[in-house]
Amino acid sequence: MNGVDPVCDRGVSLTEVMVAMGIMSTVGTIMTAGIVASVRSASRAEALVTAQSAAALVYARADTDIRYSTDLGDPVTAGGTATMTYALQDLGAGPQCAQLRLTGDGRFERRTWMTSVPTAGGWQLLADGLTAQLAPSPAVDARTAGPFTRYGPATGTGKQRLRLRVVASAPSRERATGATDVTFTAWNSTSDGGAAAACQAQAR
Repeated sequence: MNGVDPVCDRGVSLTEVMVAMGIMSTVGTIMTAGIVASVRSASRAEALVTAQSAAALVYARADTDIRYSTDLGDPVTAGGTATMTYALQDLGAGPQCAQLRLTGDGRFERRTWMTSVPTAGGWQLLADGLTAQLAPSPAVDARTAGPFTRYGPATGTGKQRLRLRVVASAPSRERATGATDVTFTAWNSTSDGGAAAACQAQAR
């Protein structure tokens, strides 16, 4: 005898090794599932923020333009693109025209030009990945094309109104979306109008 305890020196059995491997495998699976869920949750949160930001940008641009426009034209659809034409308030540089449009491939764009200079092109991208919420208004005086619904002068105020309905989708597998559904009042508009029609005739 060399003084070594044979019980302590016997090592581990195959059964003990298999049990230990099973425990480690279970723990590893649980940890991996937790990491994957955490990454997926973060990815969805980021996609949702992206979609909501796009919707908020569309709202902010329309809010600045439409609330202070002098006349709203009827929205039209051509070639899968819905376009809204309106006349901007003269701030000293002369009368201006503007358009918003939602293309068939989801691009929400804007352009402006001086009324004395007919325009072609010049579109500025505001947001991408948008679709229209198709819910035409039953109002008799409403005209709808894509996400745009124009209402005639409101009773009492005589002001024109525009309803904008879009859904922004983030470019990810998480299918996160952000929606805008708001009605703007063109506070500088009148009941007769005509300026937007002139702008629409100039646009190419």
